[in-house]
Amino acid sequence: MPVRETALELVQAHREVEPNLLRVLFYPDPQDREVRLVEVVEGSPSAGEALPFRFARDEAGGVPYPVVIVELSPAEFEQLERGHLRLPEGWREDGREVLYRAA
Repeated sequence: MPVRETALELVQAHREVEPNLLRVLFYPDPQDREVRLVEVVEGSPSAGEALPFRFARDEAGGVPYPVVIVELSPAEFEQLERGHLRLPEGWREDGREVLYRAA
């Protein structure tokens, strides 16, 4: 299963368990070795930095790649959009794709 397809499945699963999910952005890994997502969650505490949470791949659970999620509050996402907050090393804006946006 391609990395992007895995990301789409993860977004669907996260939407089912996180009612405050506002937006999910996919940042492609140039080497297609991991899924990289930014999740904007209403009520998420603001850490003032983009802290990545890393998860090992879970072949039995249908996730064949490691997953890295950066959860941001809406205020932190605004900081990211303005260039005042930085994502982990190697995450590039080109190719970024919105996979989910709350209505």
